Amino acid sequence: MKKKELLKTTGLAILVMLLTTFLSNAQIPIQGLHSDHEGGIGWNADGTGPEQAATGHLHPFGWSNCGYYAASCDYDDIDSDPDAAVAHFLDDIKGFPLFELALATNGFTPGQVKLKMGLFSLKNDLEGEDWFTFNNGHHFNYFDGQYYIELNGESMISGYFSYGFYSYDEAVWNNWQMESGFSEPYDDASNSSIPVQSTVRSRQSESMEN
Repeated sequence: MKKKELLKTTGLAILVMLLTTFLSNAQIPIQGLHSDHEGGIGWNADGTGPEQAATGHLHPFGWSNCGYYAASCDYDDIDSDPDAAVAHFLDDIKGFPLFELALATNGFTPGQVKLKMGLFSLKNDLEGEDWFTFNNGHHFNYFDGQYYIELNGESMISGYFSYGFYSYDEAVWNNWQMESGFSEPYDDASNSSIPVQSTVRSRQSESMEN
């Protein structure tokens, strides 16, 4: 990672996404702040690091290349801070009362839940298939990435996104919208502490109820 070309932030200083349950109004807001060692990064590689050499397509409205690779800032120890991640959960959780109760019962707060993203890439990066422009909008996909949810620094949940779909408007600098495909979460807390395991089990029961 130390010899990559064009290491850069992917744009948003504040990243806000919603995790939603299927066919419900439940949502968990999350936020990633650079000041908290959070956010996403994108880069091209020259082949001297762990990834193959690759360069993304040119942004159609300027701003150099799209980074061929993307991940959260903790990836490969780019940001070595122990709290580095893409984002943390916020307090305004809706539709998950058992999860909120489990957090509180086990002595945790939503802010201690962190989301991390593994390595994504632009894959074939073909115009018209993997990226396109429409009017003033640039739209493109990053593919095949793992995500990890940690509680107080311990493993909690993991899963896989087949794609992340990004869009931005030419006229609005530094405001990229992102939407992922659906993903089934997996219990990743087997080697974590009992309080973390207890919180995960409560969350799984709630998912089945929803």
